[in-house]
Amino acid sequence: MSGQSAIDRNAISALTHLLRLAKVLVTGLTIRERLEEHPDFPALSALCDTLTELNVSNLATKLPAERLTEVPLPALVQLRIGDDELFAPVRQLTGETVEWYNTTSGWQQESFDAFVAHWTGVALLIEPNEQSGEQQYAHNRRRELAQQARVPLMLTGLAVCVGLLLYAVWPTATGPMLGLLALKGLGTVVSGLLIAYSLDATNPALQRFCSFNKQTNCRGILQSSAAKIIGDFGWADVGLLYFTGGFVALSGALLMNSVSILNWLMVLTLLALPYTIWSVYYQAMVARQYCTLCLTVQALFWAELLIGYQFLHLNSLAESALLPVLGTFVGVAVLWVLLRKPLYESRQVRPLRRRLQAVKFSETYLHYALAKQPRQLPYLDGQRVPMIGAVEAQHTLAVISHPMCEVCRIAHKQLETLLERIPNMRVELIVLGSLHPDDRAGQVVKHLITLPDAKVGGALARWFANPQQSISRWVRTVGADPISDESTGQLLLTNHWATRMNVQRTPVLFLNGVELPPVYRLPDVIHLYRAWPFKKTGSLQKDSVEST
Repeated sequence: MSGQSAIDRNAISALTHLLRLAKVLVTGLTIRERLEEHPDFPALSALCDTLTELNVSNLATKLPAERLTEVPLPALVQLRIGDDELFAPVRQLTGETVEWYNTTSGWQQESFDAFVAHWTGVALLIEPNEQSGEQQYAHNRRRELAQQARVPLMLTGLAVCVGLLLYAVWPTATGPMLGLLALKGLGTVVSGLLIAYSLDATNPALQRFCSFNKQTNCRGILQSSAAKIIGDFGWADVGLLYFTGGFVALSGALLMNSVSILNWLMVLTLLALPYTIWSVYYQAMVARQYCTLCLTVQALFWAELLIGYQFLHLNSLAESALLPVLGTFVGVAVLWVLLRKPLYESRQVRPLRRRLQAVKFSETYLHYALAKQPRQLPYLDGQRVPMIGAVEAQHTLAVISHPMCEVCRIAHKQLETLLERIPNMRVELIVLGSLHPDDRAGQVVKHLITLPDAKVGGALARWFANPQQSISRWVRTVGADPISDESTGQLLLTNHWATRMNVQRTPVLFLNGVELPPVYRLPDVIHLYRAWPFKKTGSLQKDSVEST
């Protein structure tokens, strides 16, 4: 499950629709990823920073109601809806009517006065240009389509399996048998929705099933003590096991043309009926609220009895048919036990990651985390350090890597993406290797140092694309010069500098002369770039950092 709150979904959906209205080429996947990694998400500052990354000029402002008609469209406004303050794109605005997008119910049109009544006065204005959008739109669009296709493909696969099952049993199955199979399948779906709702009660699609009126409250029923059996294992889990196990067992019975298995399944249905009476009583007389999905499950139990009563013969229960029925339900139960814990724990991932991001980039934690970090020593006389990015930039990132390091290969790919997102960052590339003539890493570095700065980044990218490639072929491809005494001397200086720095691993990152703790990775630099203490000086104050 997503683990997103309704406010999170609103921020993502609102910004996505705003940029679509402005015809900015950016995928919803990119917007979601960049917003969720922002330490201030879902605050307005996260939206502004994301727009800035996408080269969309923006201005967050607070306006009086009489100036609302002057706002250039499309724009994003903040509305007070119920107890929440939510974002809403506006595409049409006159002195009489306003057309705005509700991220849960679609486009709305209301009078100007009614709109102003729940407008907070906050507006986010944008001005896209030809450079606006993401640089890898085509690639990310393919990623987005692949993610969107997962559920349809899964449903298609299930439909094909059910179709093959029906094709196999159609000649011998009767109408009541097929009706029971349909009820088992429907019960599996409804029970699955109950599990999904217990995982994410803020999902708008699920809320439509449970929000007919004030008396319907699926969340209240599912979270009540009466809905639990042991710990957080509840009747919704039992329902899922009952219908799923029943569907599998009934499918086997139809394939084997075994009426005896049907008899045992109807016994289970009969045993489940007292629970339905208790459940309806609890909702009506104790909770005085109803769970629509729960009532649907109760109705399915009785529908099974009405359709399948003809298969119930208590005097002729075959013991030989009991074993496959029990085996099926035990197998389904074991599978659910294995899946349940990671499924329920997955809903905590996003909230935990959000809290971690907020802590990592808070001013207090930054001061604490960076205060005792080693400082980068000056480079040695004559040592050449290739630089890429904006040479005159205020912030400097030094990356110490090794040509044969797998983590460095991943980091270099992340560095390319980082420079796309922060074009005004200066990056210093310190690449280490052995001085031994046969050392592949040392040979790569000696050739690399002969290239001008403008070609070093691309040459490293080509190398990291396949570190096992022929060095001579790589040299010809990137246009590097042969190894010379000068390039060997440069590697000697670099290694000596790294020894003074006590470099024990790669990659190592220094931002503005301060070594970043391992908790920070290259993708985090963009947020450190915004939150870095003492930005005007580009580095921490001397009394904040112990020199090494």
